[in-house]
Amino acid sequence: MQISDKFSRWFTSIVTAVALIILCVPVFNMTGDIVLPIVISVTGSVIICLCAVYMRFSERVVGNALIILMVFWLLFSLVKELILQIENGWIFQWIEFFYFDKLLMLGLIWLSVSFFYCVRRLVVTKPDEIEYSAFFKNARISFLIFYIFLLVYSFVLIRLQ
Repeated sequence: MQISDKFSRWFTSIVTAVALIILCVPVFNMTGDIVLPIVISVTGSVIICLCAVYMRFSERVVGNALIILMVFWLLFSLVKELILQIENGWIFQWIEFFYFDKLLMLGLIWLSVSFFYCVRRLVVTKPDEIEYSAFFKNARISFLIFYIFLLVYSFVLIRLQ
């Protein structure tokens, strides 16, 4: 693999991740309502996957984008939480910037992207096994990141109140 191939793969991964991150912004601002954010999350992530297929991004690129998405939003939520705590002088009390509905939306985006590529692998007549195995490896890593944060949030951070 040449350096330009690696650069283009990571560049397209970042572009796809930015699209998924931007998809999350309006969904994260809708508190209280659950149906509309679910519809936006699922349809938006499927549209992004369709665009990635149309632009001939490899499956590995979308897997990398899932990892970037999870790491970005989870680090952002922790940093935002610390900023809220420092501003309010409530160190070691969870203010709950990151509610469970936001975790649900991240999980739905992961699930819809993974489901899209599972169905696509079944439909494509000659799938590139190396790219699909790389996608599923990256999807597993991004889910592991998400799941560890969910467990830490559920059993540690939410109990600090």
